[in-house]
Amino acid sequence: MLLAQALLQNLAKNQTRPAWRWLGKETLVKDMLQSISRLSYLYQHEIGSEQRVAFFAGNSPAVITTFFALTNIKTVIIPVDPSLPPADAAKWIRDSKATHLAITSDLLNQARELVQNERLNIPIIEIEKKRGGEYDTSFTPPPENTPKETDVILLLRTGGTSGKPKFVAFTHKQLQAAAMAVKTHYRYMPTDRVL
Repeated sequence: MLLAQALLQNLAKNQTRPAWRWLGKETLVKDMLQSISRLSYLYQHEIGSEQRVAFFAGNSPAVITTFFALTNIKTVIIPVDPSLPPADAAKWIRDSKATHLAITSDLLNQARELVQNERLNIPIIEIEKKRGGEYDTSFTPPPENTPKETDVILLLRTGGTSGKPKFVAFTHKQLQAAAMAVKTHYRYMPTDRVL
């Protein structure tokens, strides 16, 4: 099962409940799911399938919706720590072979400086400005780009056992299994909230 399908299945009964509260405003589950669908179409047209998007982002609900939308279009997400020195962040982005840089508005100037000063030749995507309002509220991928549960969707950088940093790939199936393990261990209930 794909990550977005698992999310939809788990939240299908709670669509009128809040998905999150951000800056004093609640967003309902149904609105979050519609946003993910619209963004999936938007990013499929703007980015394309099977790209590598480095996330250089702060806290924002746009990170959640963009993450799920990108997993719908077979895109690999690479989180990059914005507090890294610019040379280290640039190396991380180059080593991961990122094709795009997804940012939140609070990091726009920092991202522009990073791209310019480190001579990174990748487009910047301001994810909080993306809405996809003209697209359908239920996403169906084209037959030639249908995601599979074995597709890599997340690339995390580790210190490596030898002390040399390396990237570890995670699939839909692996992330879903990890989420279920956390849910089971902590016994989360539908009324629980996690920061």
